[in-house]
Amino acid sequence: MPYDVFISHKQLDEHGLPTRDSQLARELHDYLSMRGLSVFLSSVTLEQLGAAAYKSAIDDALDDSRVLIAVGTSVQNLKSTWVRYEWDSFFSDILCDVKPDGRVFTYIEGIGCSSLPHALRQVQSFMHAPDAPSRLYNFIAALGGQAAATDRPAPSVAPPRRIAPAPGYPDPRILVHDKDGSTLVWIPEGEFLQGHRKLPVLLPGFWLSAHAVTNSQYLRFVTETGHPGPDRCDGGGAAVWLGRSFPPELADHPVVCVSAEDAHAYCDWAGLRLPTSIEWEKGARGVDGRRYPWGDSWSPAFCRNATNRKTGSTADVWSYPEGRSPWGLYQMAGNTWEWCRPPESEAPPRGTAPSVAKGGSWLYSEREYFRSAYCHSKLARHSDTRGFRCAAGSAFGASRRNVHGS
Repeated sequence: MPYDVFISHKQLDEHGLPTRDSQLARELHDYLSMRGLSVFLSSVTLEQLGAAAYKSAIDDALDDSRVLIAVGTSVQNLKSTWVRYEWDSFFSDILCDVKPDGRVFTYIEGIGCSSLPHALRQVQSFMHAPDAPSRLYNFIAALGGQAAATDRPAPSVAPPRRIAPAPGYPDPRILVHDKDGSTLVWIPEGEFLQGHRKLPVLLPGFWLSAHAVTNSQYLRFVTETGHPGPDRCDGGGAAVWLGRSFPPELADHPVVCVSAEDAHAYCDWAGLRLPTSIEWEKGARGVDGRRYPWGDSWSPAFCRNATNRKTGSTADVWSYPEGRSPWGLYQMAGNTWEWCRPPESEAPPRGTAPSVAKGGSWLYSEREYFRSAYCHSKLARHSDTRGFRCAAGSAFGASRRNVHGS
């Protein structure tokens, strides 16, 4: 039968008694199984079954599992004959592309990560502690256990909220795009004060999403196209996704760890595009040249940043309503940097990825980064601080359904 998880551990010590590893493995087995995962944990010893039959059973279970967890309370136990055979075989299948989506983790007690066998130092480790179940929750949900299956929302975005513009701005035209659920807001033609010098720039009208693309929206794209999930992170951060799934409580958080190429691919699939940096800036600051979406004064409580994230990272895309832009757009400052295309006059050759991002993120507190005019071009390609929102030209809304507005 197929297994979600194979738990590898040393069962008996040199005296033939159950090891501490065996106890931890059983606790982990019970915890994962209670949440709907199918888990392989050998309940027989070599002496009881015999080496030949045992090896055959292990090989079959390894072939049928998509994740291996190596449990250990000592380096010696992790290097013991059968445990090493199991994780070494699993690594070989991953490297040989037999299990292209296979993953290996360690669940350890009393061992420093730097002391692990070299191959196991490269994988994510979970340290056993009284709060281990809570630390494992994201892992379990991402694997598709019962908690994830019960709580995971359908791949759709939350119903559109009322988009409230600032005083003096018109009631917005809004539409919901059927393909990906984006709530798009019409930014009308006209001049706005752009850049640090606040020079007048005339832009044609365009549509801009009310919020960044969410994990839930991105799941639609991944499911329909087979595009890889954003499960890698450059620059020392941490990916939210595991393969093609993510913790259910992050469904309406912005997707992160997406490259510019990923953002373009999503937009192509959705029939949308990335905004230019100038379009994004007009969407963020309106027409009056304000420094931040809410005005000229820095107010860290109005956006997600390093001073209010506590131990978390991103926030729900509909949060921080006090920081909405004059057009009613959410989180044009904070939460995540957002990929943008350069202005048309500076556009690179076709097929070249955009190189700027705007808006600041949850990791930063320096007010400079959150100014609407600021552009960032030095972040990692797949960063847990980088997301994107979608845009479209004026012709896009001609045949679409308006949610409200003229």
